[in-house]
Amino acid sequence: MHNQLSWRRWLILGALGPAACSPPEAEQVQRVEQPAAALPPPKPRKRFASAAAVLHDSTLTYWEGTPPDTSKSSLIRLVFSFHPDTGVYSFHGQCQAMYPARLQDGAIILNWSEEVDCVFDRGLDRRFAGVRRPEPGRPFVRYVLRNDTTLRATYYYPGWTTRFNQTSGEQDTLFPSTLHVNQDFPDGL
Repeated sequence: MHNQLSWRRWLILGALGPAACSPPEAEQVQRVEQPAAALPPPKPRKRFASAAAVLHDSTLTYWEGTPPDTSKSSLIRLVFSFHPDTGVYSFHGQCQAMYPARLQDGAIILNWSEEVDCVFDRGLDRRFAGVRRPEPGRPFVRYVLRNDTTLRATYYYPGWTTRFNQTSGEQDTLFPSTLHVNQDFPDGL
């Protein structure tokens, strides 16, 4: 009998709606509407006035290659922020190559180096028949600031970089012709 009464009580209370189940007004807790928290102001966009400003940037800035087919993502990030005299090519979180960097005639020059920190062989020492390979200590790439957020690359070993890019299955992604500041990448990561 008790189960039937309980069932009927809940049926009636449910039909009357939430008001029938609520405590009297005096017992209700007052809810105070809190204003929505203000969103932080947007991060200022990174812009660079010169190649020297790029090379001596003290914040963490990722320069990413942009493949010709922009529906594909880049496979490279270039960072100068760790050391002002080094460009770090980050192929992914477990593979970086470090290249000595210097300013020359308003451009950033990276010299080829075999200083690579990878958990597997990235193939940067690869040789291609009939193609001149980069030489350690010699200029490898020249970056010129095209505009305040874009670097244009000129490779001193264009045959080798083209062949290397082709072996990755993508065009212009490991050694891209253009790099752009990744404005969306959070600082400090």
